[in-house]
Amino acid sequence: MALTWSLDLARDLGGQLTVLHAIDTALVSVGNLVAVPDGMEQMRRLSKQQMDSLTEGMDLSSADVVVAEGVPADVIVKATEDRASDLLVMGTHGLSGLQRLLLGSVMEKVLHRVKVPLMSFCPRAPDAGHAPKNILLAVDFGPETASVMRHGIWLAEHFGATLFGAHAVPVPYVVLNDRSMERLTPEQLERLKDTLTAERRDELVALFPESTTPVEIVSTVGSAYRAISDAIEAHAIDLVVMGRGGHGRRHLGWVGSTCHKLVRSASCPVLVVPE
Repeated sequence: MALTWSLDLARDLGGQLTVLHAIDTALVSVGNLVAVPDGMEQMRRLSKQQMDSLTEGMDLSSADVVVAEGVPADVIVKATEDRASDLLVMGTHGLSGLQRLLLGSVMEKVLHRVKVPLMSFCPRAPDAGHAPKNILLAVDFGPETASVMRHGIWLAEHFGATLFGAHAVPVPYVVLNDRSMERLTPEQLERLKDTLTAERRDELVALFPESTTPVEIVSTVGSAYRAISDAIEAHAIDLVVMGRGGHGRRHLGWVGSTCHKLVRSASCPVLVVPE
């Protein structure tokens, strides 16, 4: 899916597409080479077979197809720099729990090193074509907010998509009165949530310039990951644009793991943009 999407987008925008596959040389230890002397050559043959199978029936005559050797994350980051790439597209296996702990994730290793936007495709994401209809901008009011807005608005205007702005306010279960230091009552806590949600909604609306692009605002309280996941399902979102993560102003930002969770499990592509 990631390759098909990339090919369609490159044709739409008139861009140059590079299809890169990295042979992980870390898998070929000295011990393995002793046991299987032609192990590296076998990996090269297997990689060629996989690439041939993946690209079967596709017209890649205008694309550069590259097979490189090395540590995949290093190879990918270097390739984006050497080729002055504007966008990196990757698929993820959607691993979690013990599998992810043991195997790691090439995408997560690349995510915080690459200097260009990264489009991720999870196995759960349906093949809906490269032109999104509903784009969700996940805003935490942190340093990457301007980049999220810039990329999201451009994509919406280019594809004629509907924009959704989203922010989740994390409010702790126990909140103390700043004067009496007594625990707020449930009623007081609800009023606080309503106030914070309304404030964030107003600030989110102010980020959008006046334009012809339709805009809908999703402002809620709770987990950022849960809020974005719910919005994806409720509004048929087919692309999420967000920053890598971190703490935004007033200590109301989302933790970076929100980005990692969505990259692994979102039911639509996720575009992660740098500052």
